[in-house]
Amino acid sequence: MDAKPFFKSRTFWLNSTTLVVAILTALSNQELILEHPEAALWIAAAVAVGNVVLRFVTDTPIKLLIFLWMSLPFQPFWPQSAEAG
Repeated sequence: MDAKPFFKSRTFWLNSTTLVVAILTALSNQELILEHPEAALWIAAAVAVGNVVLRFVTDTPIKLLIFLWMSLPFQPFWPQSAEAG
């Protein structure tokens, strides 16, 4: 099965959006969370349910680890060409 780039993953985008919203909420208006703690609970529950649903409907792996490994400034395990000597 071919892996897809991580940016085509719905799970990646759900979690990334959740992270951005959580950070922006914490930075801009912490009173919102203090005044409505049950809303934070329901949002967290909805994200968890979304992750479970996406896990069941997803069958394609992502290339994240390969992408991160290949972005290193060196690849110590790649075979050297004959020209490198």
